[in-house]
Amino acid sequence: MAKVTFRFEEGEPVVTYATEGERLLEVAQKSNVPIDAPCSGEGMFRRDKAMVKDWLQKGPDYYVPIQRKLLLDAADMLKKGGMLLYSTCTFSVKENEENIAYLLQERPDMELLMPEWDEYFSHGKKEGFENCIRIFPHLAPGEGHFAALLGKRTDGEEQSEKCLKKPAKSKKTPVSDLKDCPEFAVFMQQITKPLSGKTEVQKERIYLLPEGTKIERGIRYLRTGLYLGDQKKKRFEPSQALAMCLKAEDFKDIWWIGDYSDENSGDSAGFIAIKIMNALSTGGFKVKSDDKAKGNFDFEYTGHYSIENIETVPYEVYIKTGEAA
Repeated sequence: MAKVTFRFEEGEPVVTYATEGERLLEVAQKSNVPIDAPCSGEGMFRRDKAMVKDWLQKGPDYYVPIQRKLLLDAADMLKKGGMLLYSTCTFSVKENEENIAYLLQERPDMELLMPEWDEYFSHGKKEGFENCIRIFPHLAPGEGHFAALLGKRTDGEEQSEKCLKKPAKSKKTPVSDLKDCPEFAVFMQQITKPLSGKTEVQKERIYLLPEGTKIERGIRYLRTGLYLGDQKKKRFEPSQALAMCLKAEDFKDIWWIGDYSDENSGDSAGFIAIKIMNALSTGGFKVKSDDKAKGNFDFEYTGHYSIENIETVPYEVYIKTGEAA
């Protein structure tokens, strides 16, 4: 394990630890984790009267389990020596100081830190949690807020059993078991860009998630990894999100070769070859056959221009005629 020091823009140095093989960007991301938690919104009552109606429908008791799950997951993800900032826009002690107390009990390697104090800050409302920040609208510009800065200690290996237990197996269907969607595997083989992670299906949508990601029920996610596309009636339809994350060079060139005969001259035994550059299957494959007739094999590929060579069209056609019969 190596000791790593980061400095984010003009901020103070952050000391954390990295294991062999970890990328520095991932280490940096896990060294500072902010949580802007969903809450009952009591601090917004003055600005938005509709928040009162929402509070009557979903008060503090509704949000506390969600907030605690977010806190535990964030603490588990946090690197040793890293900092976690938890914030809400509510006055509720249940959603604020009591949640911090719960985290410290469940994760003994976490500690409440003293942030740099501002004249508009008020101390926490629970004994022992004075380092928590409260902002009241009658004492400071803006609305009501709460914040707590926590850190993960670097000394010792103490963690709770809950922190060390293996994550529950996902109930989502892995793509590798989707026998009804063979097109997905064929399509992904066309992409040369390495896409690491695990694939999961949510209804018809297929996502690529980072390894170790846990999707919990009851929490609404704005984005769960890279949206690869949809599986529909044994077909795979790639998404715009996947196309936007790829360059033309990430697709393979393909060749189509077939028989060629010149009906006008009677030539036969020739062939035609079509090269499609940076090809991506956009229409899938269809096989049609009729009784006592030739079968048809329909397919659709789209070539893509290369940014480095925008003047070159993304296909080439070669024709070789045969000898006259």
